[in-house]
Amino acid sequence: MTSPVSPPEWFTDVWQPEERGFTLDKYLGGGLRGKAWRFQETAHGEQGRPRRFVVKYTHNAGSLLCVEKEIKFAKYFDDQRLYGQAHIAQLIVDGNGPREPINVPEDTPREKRIFLVTEYLENGELQKFQSKANARRFSGVNVNPIPNRVLWYIFKCLSRIVLALAYVPNRPLGSLIEGQTILETPGLFEPTTATHYQIYHGDLKNHLGNLMFGEYDANEHYLVPILKAIDFSEATDSYNEFTNRLRNGITGDTLTQGNIRDVGIVMQSLYGHSSVDTPERFFRYNKNLDEDIYYLATRCADPDHTKRPGANELFNTVHNFTMRKTGPQHFPGKRFAEWESDEKIREFMHDVLHTP
Repeated sequence: MTSPVSPPEWFTDVWQPEERGFTLDKYLGGGLRGKAWRFQETAHGEQGRPRRFVVKYTHNAGSLLCVEKEIKFAKYFDDQRLYGQAHIAQLIVDGNGPREPINVPEDTPREKRIFLVTEYLENGELQKFQSKANARRFSGVNVNPIPNRVLWYIFKCLSRIVLALAYVPNRPLGSLIEGQTILETPGLFEPTTATHYQIYHGDLKNHLGNLMFGEYDANEHYLVPILKAIDFSEATDSYNEFTNRLRNGITGDTLTQGNIRDVGIVMQSLYGHSSVDTPERFFRYNKNLDEDIYYLATRCADPDHTKRPGANELFNTVHNFTMRKTGPQHFPGKRFAEWESDEKIREFMHDVLHTP
């Protein structure tokens, strides 16, 4: 199937991208619910390169609710939902709000008026990363799997995603000091009941394409780029809707506990967990995986929510391990411990993430 060369005429007529300094860069793909395009600014940005962003729109009125749901959770106004959360793909805003189409006739169908415009995450999907890492791993004899430190950094980003969905900024507590409403402070937040506002992503464990790598930075993402959650078309902030999705034998009395289970399953997928293996059998054949990763991911993925770590415990545990395990000397006896140095991790990331 050939990818379309350009968006439909109604898209360019409504959004007038060229008049606003945008040029079509690339068709990213589409499915039953919509299509996504990468655009870039005509003028170069502050770093000497044009800024790029993604425009997602629906094919038809029947899929419009999915796009509107994504906008609901990513939106900029009102309670600001997930806007400003570093590990969630962000809306592109212009001045005081999202860009709006120009001079759209009032009788234009809604599916031709409503679009989701988000940042472009340049280093691709976790799913692609996993596939390339596996292909590399089995390309020859004695080729190393994903280094443990890389897994820990990914686990840390996932734990931050859990916190972002558990903690929503600017939600008043209702107390007042000198006439001002006290707001929940940024940082760790543990929803203890279903009445605390939180969001269940709903499509992380089944689709690693909904986790994407962004850019490197000089802080905790200096070796592995930041990992962000995208695509909230399956998300919910309704506890009843969340519990209706739980299969028999799986429990959870908050939506956050559902996210914790899903990120545990994501981690298990990355290191090749098998549900038929006991820990003893798994480590009999896997001579490299850090046991701490295995047991923490297993706790997160437990069907019984009372056995999973809480959001704060998960983040603190992962954070402490990333701070303590900083080189080959911290993985004694592991088959590929030499790949845990900064230099070797950079080599691995180049081979897997940055090589076509």
